[in-house]
Amino acid sequence: MAAPVNPVPSTEQVIEQHLAECGLDRAGFTVRYEPDLQSIEIVIGPKAKATNDQFACIQKAVGYEILTFSNGAMQRAYLDYTNELARPQVLAMARSQLEKEGLLADFPERQNFDSTSLYAQALEKHCKLVPGKALTTSGNDIAFQPNPEEALNMKAFTKKYSCLLLAMQYAGALEREVKFGFIGNEAYSEEGQ
Repeated sequence: MAAPVNPVPSTEQVIEQHLAECGLDRAGFTVRYEPDLQSIEIVIGPKAKATNDQFACIQKAVGYEILTFSNGAMQRAYLDYTNELARPQVLAMARSQLEKEGLLADFPERQNFDSTSLYAQALEKHCKLVPGKALTTSGNDIAFQPNPEEALNMKAFTKKYSCLLLAMQYAGALEREVKFGFIGNEAYSEEGQ
């Protein structure tokens, strides 16, 4: 009689096991493949009893899958954690690209401007754009919000804004007190879905 064969655990089961090993309560999180996302999605709720001290373990457990904390404050803290991990790589890549394109010299630094608004305008001017036309500010947040009609010609849009997007990437990694983001059209969804 042949010995019973142990089935190979699914990726979802492996992630669940690793999250439990991180100290998360299994009743507080879900791990499942989402066809619409074409990825595994992990949702961690309050019942999982996750803490900021577990972020390294959680990040290792989920790898490149989609992770969402149902608690907004915890989600922001986790994003801050992962952004800080990626910061040196992003900074080096953006610095190299800016230098290659001759845009690193005289790059605007936030500390040299009295307001976030003036800093945003300096970033636009550095990229030879009309200040105040593509970036909007609110507090310490800077958002890329060009005229939506410009995106109709993607080639022209990319040519016009490639410098600014690179500058935002570099400044976002360089300047910790300023947050950069994008404002665009939300995907259409039928009510109730």
